Formats: sequence, C-alpha cells, structure tokens
Amino acid sequence: MATSNVDRSLRLVLFLVALVVLFVALSTLDLRCTFGTAKTCYELGLAERRHNRPQRAAVLLRAACRRGHPTGCTEAGRAYMSGTFSPEDQAKAASLLQKGCNMGDGDGCYLLADMRRANLSTNSDPALVSDLLNHATESYRAACSGGDAKNCAALGLMFIRGEVKGGNAA
Repeated sequence: MATSNVDRSLRLVLFLVALVVLFVALSTLDLRCTFGTAKTCYELGLAERRHNRPQRAAVLLRAACRRGHPTGCTEAGRAYMSGTFSPEDQAKAASLLQKGCNMGDGDGCYLLADMRRANLSTNSDPALVSDLLNHATESYRAACSGGDAKNCAALGLMFIRGEVKGGNAA
C-alpha cells in the first residue's frame, strides 16, 4: 500500500513537472517578445509563420509593429491581405501596411499602393496611389543605396513596370 502511494505521488510530481516544462516552452516565445526588442518579436513571428502557426505569428508580428518594427507591420498587413491569419481583412491589412509605409518600409508602401490601385475603379484616389508609389520608390531607393539587394531588385521592377518616373534606379 505504501509503495502504491509513493508511486502515485511520484507520478503526480512528474506530471506536474511536465506541465510546467510545457508551459514554459509555450510561453518562452511570448516572453522573449515581451521582454525583448521589436526585432525579436518580428523574427519570432516569422519563425512561427514558417512553422505553420499563423495565430502565434499574427500575435508576434502585430507586437513587432506596435513596438515600431516597420517590416513587422508590413508582414502582418500582407498576411491580413491574403487571409493567412484569418479570413481576409482588407481594412486591417491597409492599416498595418500604412503603418509600415509611414515607418519607411518600401514593401508596405508598394503593397498598399497595389491594393489601392486594384480598387481604383471603386473608391481609390489615383493621386493617393501615385503618392504611395513615390513613397515606395524613395524607401526602396534609400535601402538600395545602403546596399540592400532585395530593395534594389524591387526598385528595378518598379522601373521595368514604368511605376517610377525619371531618374535612375539608385
């Protein structure tokens, strides 16, 4: 009888330890974001997205955005635009892309301009689209001048598509 009580107690202790370990493992990402930098939240959000955990990715990318990470805003907006996190939410996507654009992320400006351009026949102002494309061009150009190949490629595509007026790519 005493052995079975010890076995039961030992199993209970092991079960509780396993629960604590599981809780710590699951909350570590959130803690690293909570106590880390905006970049940490962004990188964790991308990792969660790669591991096909869209809800956790959404939380982390929105946290990165709230903490001032421009690309975090853009990536969260892109996911809302495509329905990756939840059913498509164009208003939320536009809001997040606008934040990314305002913080200097060229992709945010470009995606927002693209979204507005797609709605030109209904409710978008062509001057707003033009302004967003100009902002995207400036952001891409600045990053390209700093040696960022991805942004140089994006700027080049804008030139090829005729979305950039005059001047040269860099």
